Amino acid sequence: MSRDDSWLQESLIKIQENHFPDITDGNDIEVCFGRKSKTRLGSIAIREKKYRHRRLTKLKLKFLKEESIVSVITINGHFKDPEIPDEVVHGVLAHEFSHFVHGFNSTRKKQYRNPHAGGIITKELQSRGLDDILKAQKRWIKKNWREYIIRNA
Repeated sequence: MSRDDSWLQESLIKIQENHFPDITDGNDIEVCFGRKSKTRLGSIAIREKKYRHRRLTKLKLKFLKEESIVSVITINGHFKDPEIPDEVVHGVLAHEFSHFVHGFNSTRKKQYRNPHAGGIITKELQSRGLDDILKAQKRWIKKNWREYIIRNA
């Protein structure tokens, strides 16, 4: 299967079903490939469904219904390349979904003040059985990312 937005969506669904089955509330989520980046592996943003490309202010967010809000997870465009292992992409997806779970860029109640405070993402992924994917992702990035970027710049 080629790596496209549908592949990403299916991967996120599998991660949710297998590792986050208790997370059933919150707004809709979309996932897509974004531009190629040397440093940013993924991001999550909250948007109004009608205007997906506009930033959503906290003030406007207060007046919108949950049905009109979508969280958009954007994954580095380099990850379309099958040379990059699936575990790397899945690790980034799980990381960004953890932000959603913790209430960052989602309608869920915010659980922490800072999205990365005290290693909460790593702890969340480990507690949900994603430790192997996390280790594989970090190992591959540390060993291969710099060379990959130089080759594909």
